[in-house]
Amino acid sequence: MKDAEIIEDGTVWWVTDQLPYPPRNGVTLPSYHHAVAIAALRRLKLVLLVDEASPPLPADLAANKKVFGDVLLVPLRRRGRLQRITGELLGREMLQHGYEAASVEPIRLEHDAADRLVVTPASAVAKFRGANLADPERFATSLALVNDCTAGEYYYRLQERAGNWRHRIKGRLDRLRSGGIGRIEHRLLEPYSHTILQTSTDRDILARLVDQGLAARARLAPNGVNEALLELQTTECRDIVFMGELSGEYGPIAQWLVSEVWPLVPHDTYRLRVVGKGASPVLAALMASTPGVHHETFVPRLESVYEHAAIAISPVFKGFGLINKTLEAMASGVAVVGGQAAFNGIEGFQDGRHGVVCARADARMFAEVLTPLMQDPKRQAEVGAAGRALVSGRFRWADSSATVASLLKLPAPVLRKAV
Repeated sequence: MKDAEIIEDGTVWWVTDQLPYPPRNGVTLPSYHHAVAIAALRRLKLVLLVDEASPPLPADLAANKKVFGDVLLVPLRRRGRLQRITGELLGREMLQHGYEAASVEPIRLEHDAADRLVVTPASAVAKFRGANLADPERFATSLALVNDCTAGEYYYRLQERAGNWRHRIKGRLDRLRSGGIGRIEHRLLEPYSHTILQTSTDRDILARLVDQGLAARARLAPNGVNEALLELQTTECRDIVFMGELSGEYGPIAQWLVSEVWPLVPHDTYRLRVVGKGASPVLAALMASTPGVHHETFVPRLESVYEHAAIAISPVFKGFGLINKTLEAMASGVAVVGGQAAFNGIEGFQDGRHGVVCARADARMFAEVLTPLMQDPKRQAEVGAAGRALVSGRFRWADSSATVASLLKLPAPVLRKAV
């Protein structure tokens, strides 16, 4: 094994603020797959950092116990807004975080010197520090599995679809805040043996906005895709698909697609299929009243979405991160239209061959890029096939989890089939 001698004993403490199972978003997908792989090698103890104002549902907790065994719950309390503002101004914590132990007698992780530590995602890294659960430097090795750079998230918000004037002002303020966020992020990540990111773009952002030394210790573990998608055969392809958690950043994107982009494209023979929960009442009403738009909150199998998809839409303009929905659509052989950032981390990607890029978040420009592809089923198939060939064999959970195991000084995992 490179860089580290294998440690033959010890527990792996897997600390998170989102239950890994079922994996349903960009945080839980890597957390679940990696935790399953590591649990096959060593005793894994799942630790859930719980906001006392929003405890997990008993059914969700029970489902995770079936997969990972007993779960240690650590109750946390969010500090007041004024305290959090002061904390960010003083460089101690980000406004969006600011948690502390909720119990009178704070919990500490009673660990041995041979134990390993994984904390994921970035919000959990901040909560772990705020709760003072343990010192990452006292573990045999420690990993902050944060996926992307938080300072980059703030810095690039300005180039995302701006929306109204309030969003534009917030984007500019967030860019101003990104310098202070970077200093706090450095303080949070410095104690860990390694930071795990998903793309070389994010590592470059970490070096530029946070710290070059920290970036040098960062390792890449990109997400994988469900290999069943690589065998999927599409048929009756009349859906233009958009998928995402609509209570967060993808809600405004869905509203933009439905209200501004969809009326500009010739959609008589297509429907816009939006899949995602958490839509606001306004967005839900908009989707229900717009001809040609179909909304579903949940689908049990991704294959049921992509097998009828002509095109997948990934209008991501944020400049960082790995977009799993892009990978899943490409693996399914579906042509993807998106912003340049939608294809982050996909080495060898060529615009027009493996997918189609819209240069900026402009509704008319996006429609002008999308329309020719909608009118050319042969090109849809060609782009979809080329995209599938590009990602095939390159985004595998087995490879990514092997990287995590190596950094934990464990032997390569023999992975069981994911649930």
